[in-house]
Amino acid sequence: MSKFPVQYSLFFVTIFFLFSCTQNNKTDTKQTIIHKKNIELNNVRFKMNRGNMLFKLADTLHGKFSFPNAILPDSILLFIDGHKYGKLNFKDSLFLFYTGNQTSGNHTLMFLSYFSGQKEIDAYHYTLLSNIQPKEIKWEIKKIYPHDSHAYTQGLFFKNSYLYESTGQWGQSSLRKIDLTKNEIIKTYNLSNDIFGEGIVAYKNKIIWLTWQSHEAFEFDMETFELIRRFTYDTEGWGITNYKDNLLMSDGSNLLYIVDPTSFAIIDKIQVYDNVGPVKNLNELENINGIIFANVYQTDNIVVINPKTGIVIANINLKGLLPDEARNKETDVLNGIAWDKSKEIFLVTGKNWPYMYQLSLSNFDLHKTIKN
Repeated sequence: MSKFPVQYSLFFVTIFFLFSCTQNNKTDTKQTIIHKKNIELNNVRFKMNRGNMLFKLADTLHGKFSFPNAILPDSILLFIDGHKYGKLNFKDSLFLFYTGNQTSGNHTLMFLSYFSGQKEIDAYHYTLLSNIQPKEIKWEIKKIYPHDSHAYTQGLFFKNSYLYESTGQWGQSSLRKIDLTKNEIIKTYNLSNDIFGEGIVAYKNKIIWLTWQSHEAFEFDMETFELIRRFTYDTEGWGITNYKDNLLMSDGSNLLYIVDPTSFAIIDKIQVYDNVGPVKNLNELENINGIIFANVYQTDNIVVINPKTGIVIANINLKGLLPDEARNKETDVLNGIAWDKSKEIFLVTGKNWPYMYQLSLSNFDLHKTIKN
């Protein structure tokens, strides 16, 4: 943690007390969340140092309490995003909070003040942008593979040296197992005409396939393509990849949903931000050693995301990858990322592209791991 000037010493006393309360219970996984309604006492005012409440990760929030009715509360409890942090020392009216242990995105400060048995709840929302400029990754074409120009690519991954691809569009959505070296489609499964297929992911010995607006996913045996089950979810389905023991799903927003692979219930959300704002239209996903690579729909960009913080750490601009002479009226946008760790193949393609491209990244180490 960075050192602060002497005048912040009272802040450290407050925060050290506050966090000593939570550290003593660090093995307790329960989290306190306030559900009670605000009682309109209006005895507490709080003003932040930035009116737009827009900060960068690792900034220190500066705030000041005032009590317009000249009535001091018996105590004030601090909650961040609904989680109880502890009791504040508000006698000097100064509030400081270091955000370096948080993630990017929208957050809520909430103060629960007690006045002779009554409670006043005051909430303030703030946003944390990334505190770094994304690195621009340099790329070169290492090898070109043919690709079915009628394949509207939605999902792409390698498993056991085979390439698996899902395609979309009404009446054209298919799941494919491909021998890349022979340019041969070994196995295919077609969805019914009323379902628009989206991203796919390997989970254990199964394949999970999302759909766009049907709010339904399909689970297949990876070897036989036999349909095992169908299950539902609430969002649109776009891209999907592995994440720790769970799955990570996109829906076209700047959110990545951590999903239970058995129930498909949403466990948590990751808000993806760069140093300018939210990065929306996240589409096809690939987890490479704990780092998330994501196509940004309708662009030539792949963003590289640290899932622990939600910040975009790098960007791959693939403008010009597919030459103009290879395009026709059916050619659509860049989409599809796959990484074969055993053969060190980083593969990308696009919707209805005639080629797939194996790229080398000269200034980014694909073997670098983010520990979860």
